[in-house]
Amino acid sequence: MADTHRKAKARVAAQEYAPRPEGSSLTYGLIGVATFGLALIGFGMFYNANVFAYPVLIAALLVTVFLGSVVLRKHRKRLHTDAYKEEYSRQDNTPPE
Repeated sequence: MADTHRKAKARVAAQEYAPRPEGSSLTYGLIGVATFGLALIGFGMFYNANVFAYPVLIAALLVTVFLGSVVLRKHRKRLHTDAYKEEYSRQDNTPPE
C-alpha cells in the first residue's frame, strides 16, 4: 500500500514540471501536418504565391513534419519517464498519515 502511495506522489510531482504527453504518436503527427498545411495555405494567400506548384517538395516537408512531431512526442514521453523515476527515488516510503 505504501508503494502505491509513493508512486502516486511521484506521478503528481513529475506532472508539475514534465507533464505526460496526451495522445498517441499518430495524433501528434497528424496535428503537426494539419498545422503545417494551414501555415502553408496562409503563406500562399498572404504572398499570393502558388505554393502547390511543387508537390514533391510539399510531400517531403509533410513527411518531415510528421516524423518531427512523432519525435517530439517520444522526447516528451522520455522526459516524463525520467522525471517520474527521479521523483520516485526522492519519495520516502512512509504511508500517509
